[in-house]
Amino acid sequence: MTLSPSSIAFRREPIVRLRDGAILGEEWLLDHRPLPDRKKDWLVVVMAMVEKVPVAKTPDDRFISVNADTGQLSCSHFQPLWVALARRCRETHRRLVIEWTESAKVISRDAVNLFACLREDFGVEIAIDDVGSAGLDSLWRITQIRPDWIKVDGNFFHRALTDPLTLDGLRRIVDMANENRMGCIVEWIEKAEHLDAAREYGVGYGQGFWWTKPIAQKRTPRNVL
Repeated sequence: MTLSPSSIAFRREPIVRLRDGAILGEEWLLDHRPLPDRKKDWLVVVMAMVEKVPVAKTPDDRFISVNADTGQLSCSHFQPLWVALARRCRETHRRLVIEWTESAKVISRDAVNLFACLREDFGVEIAIDDVGSAGLDSLWRITQIRPDWIKVDGNFFHRALTDPLTLDGLRRIVDMANENRMGCIVEWIEKAEHLDAAREYGVGYGQGFWWTKPIAQKRTPRNVL
């Protein structure tokens, strides 16, 4: 099946401030199964971002975040598209966050250099994704460029609920983020106990099914947007 930018759909997950429940932004996730496995198809996905994100019908005070791995940020075929996305978002006054995701196969300074350009020239904010699950890769990404946001992997957060050693690691991540004025977002907040725990650990922001329904869920719970 040949993909085109107009055929690409995204689902949106709200990113919420935990102290008051305010929605600050939304992550756009590819709503397509199976996920593409060819570079040319991922190029079409990023083309769709360039086309749709800057003109999205999202409240002006909310940011939109999209995902990019190191390979996509380093590749000469992708880089002009990221610049185009950043430029169009600036033109439409759309606040853009790019989430730098795990990439075990690639470590490249080209991604760091691109982020420096996007931040300086277009005001793009940077989030480091998969923190807690990506091992040295997430540490490398954090130390290479000072991010605006750190996203704690949901599986790591869930392990911290029952494992003291993992909890100690989570607290250190949260402390690092807070001390350096980085927003810390925890994923996979799915019920009240998760929300209470994240607040107790000092986490400022959250994302998960507590605020939006799973893809396969038929009924709409009370707290769904």
